Amino acid sequence: MGSAIGQPYYKGAAFRRRIFVNGSGRRTAEPSTVAVAAAQQTLTELLFRIAKQMRQAFLYSNPFGMTLTEESLSVLETIKSDFLTKSVVSITGTSVSGVAIKSSENQKLISRGQKWALNVTETPFAWGVHALYILITVGWVIPFGYTVPLIQTIFRLIVFVTGLPNNLFLLVLIAPFVTLADIAIYIFGPWLWTFGLRYFQGRQLLARTGKRTLIIGDVTWVHQLLKSYVSKLFSLSYGISSLEVYGANPQDHMLHNFGHRVVRGTLVFLGVPDGRRSRMQKNDESAVIMTGQQANGVRNIGVGPEFVVLGHNPEIEYKGFNSAITLWSHTDSLFEEKRSTVDDKAVIEELRESRFSSFERLLAGYVLFWALAKKVASFPFLKYQHWKSQSRTRIATTASPVSSVNLDLPEDEKGFSTSIGTEKYAKPKY
Repeated sequence: MGSAIGQPYYKGAAFRRRIFVNGSGRRTAEPSTVAVAAAQQTLTELLFRIAKQMRQAFLYSNPFGMTLTEESLSVLETIKSDFLTKSVVSITGTSVSGVAIKSSENQKLISRGQKWALNVTETPFAWGVHALYILITVGWVIPFGYTVPLIQTIFRLIVFVTGLPNNLFLLVLIAPFVTLADIAIYIFGPWLWTFGLRYFQGRQLLARTGKRTLIIGDVTWVHQLLKSYVSKLFSLSYGISSLEVYGANPQDHMLHNFGHRVVRGTLVFLGVPDGRRSRMQKNDESAVIMTGQQANGVRNIGVGPEFVVLGHNPEIEYKGFNSAITLWSHTDSLFEEKRSTVDDKAVIEELRESRFSSFERLLAGYVLFWALAKKVASFPFLKYQHWKSQSRTRIATTASPVSSVNLDLPEDEKGFSTSIGTEKYAKPKY
């Protein structure tokens, strides 16, 4: 990758300032979490450092539109500190020193992920129960010489207990229907066991059976990362215990792409911005909630999609969704302590959402979906290594996005070189 962007590695090679280390180290798991989180935080640190240096160098001007004051930067540092020492600790259930701790947020995320895993494993579980049923009822003939279908066995026990004669007209009349009932169990058994399984596990009874669809809705960078993450977690799973994963921005195209594709039992993971922070975020929150409620309104026989709504505003718990998880967030007292930053609140809140709040939703998604995949991957006879994919980790060798030659040219020469490269052998126009 370094060669592709013009960074040689031989001793004494000049540093081209196009590669930096995010501190994540070498990660062996293909569904990347630490590397992505480290890259995000590294870019945040870089942004704040540049902002501080610009403010120190230009005390009385706003170069490039950078209006943040020293007080505003101090508030952002406090938000960053709370994010690292409180939010991340609460979401991951791990202290700053790496020690596992008990966290209600972490437990909620894991519990919800494990419950969603039951939707994925219900099909192989039901088929396993049905296979066991056939093995017992039909295989009974090997040692004993006769079969023991469920309904016929119950029917025979009732006749035996009541002492009714076998040639009774009523019994003769009922016998064909008993046989038909046993035939129905053999044919529709997996669906019946699924229904019973959902009842005892407290899940939607009338959701569609078969492979589940997961739709992840959040801002673009979050839903794209989570979609890739979940896809890799299930890339080696068996077809009978897998997921169809999609992602979209609920503030943009999610409703248009997936509103008409929602069916009973569709799994929807929805990240909601905190509308308490600013007017812009209130509009964003309202758009996400409206999208979710419209999708939630698509119902058949009274059953719709299954939601997990994630955000920092406690009000999301009262929006009519199946499940809502509220993440910890700092109160507005932070701005009251520094009155001079009130005018910059909108800018600070925009940075809080883009650098920290959305990042927290990403981390929460990592925890939830890891718990989901781990439970599915441990299902008997269908175990797989959920930290790998069929392609394995490899580095692209193509010069992307541009050749390293062009990176060292001035902007005008880049354009000239590109135009020459594309038009040198072009067919003449007449």
